[in-house]
Amino acid sequence: MRWGALDGEPIRKGFYAMSKPLIGLTTGRILMPAERGRSQDVLMGCPQEYAMAVEAWNAAAVMIPPMGDEDSARRVIDLLDGLILTGGGDPLPEYMNAEPHPQIRGIDPYRDRTETALILAAMEKNLPILGICKGAQAINIALGGDLIQHIPDTTANAVGHWQRAVVPCGIHTIDIEPQTLFARLMGGASTLRVNSYHHQAIGRLGQGLQVAARARDGIIEAIEADDGRPILGLQYHPEELVPCEAHARAVFEWLIAQARQR
Repeated sequence: MRWGALDGEPIRKGFYAMSKPLIGLTTGRILMPAERGRSQDVLMGCPQEYAMAVEAWNAAAVMIPPMGDEDSARRVIDLLDGLILTGGGDPLPEYMNAEPHPQIRGIDPYRDRTETALILAAMEKNLPILGICKGAQAINIALGGDLIQHIPDTTANAVGHWQRAVVPCGIHTIDIEPQTLFARLMGGASTLRVNSYHHQAIGRLGQGLQVAARARDGIIEAIEADDGRPILGLQYHPEELVPCEAHARAVFEWLIAQARQR
């Protein structure tokens, strides 16, 4: 698949004539290398694959900086038709009433506060929410759940949850819970091979959430609302697989379809 085309097939008639829903993408801080005689720049952004996946379904993507301000977050949600919580660093353990594990990294309390405010505001307006990697963890924390801070400490015979391949591809297996939203999006499949880059994982589930898939070591790989609300959290990275995997495209097609209904 080329970005901007779906599986090499013509887009169905009239698709591009429809108005574009606006999808918000959360962002993180990027610390740039220091140069001699210059201060070190801090940028805000997210990997381009998120925006490209949104645009591939004829929706408009807008990036949301880590504001740390609930009023700003609510104002942003008023403008949106859908929300994607992107991957990133680890959340501040304080939000789970926990002390930090030595392996945690990339903490940004402003981003954590922003994402919690965005999630709660989006739920009030019944906006569709897709959380990916850190984003799935953010959904769980916002709803009162917690995390496993370092998988190797708690999970015997853990599979490789932090992987790097030459090209994005599915590496480890997840088992999908039947009769879930995620199962429907996956066409009723019972297993899936996914890519992932995480050392933390969802622990105790937040209120109103249910497990939709697990890795073979028992680690939760997908969560969703237990009452049918349009909320889906995935521990893996479907945005990287959009050009080559139909199951990844199904996730974004669902989000954009839900946003378009608004």
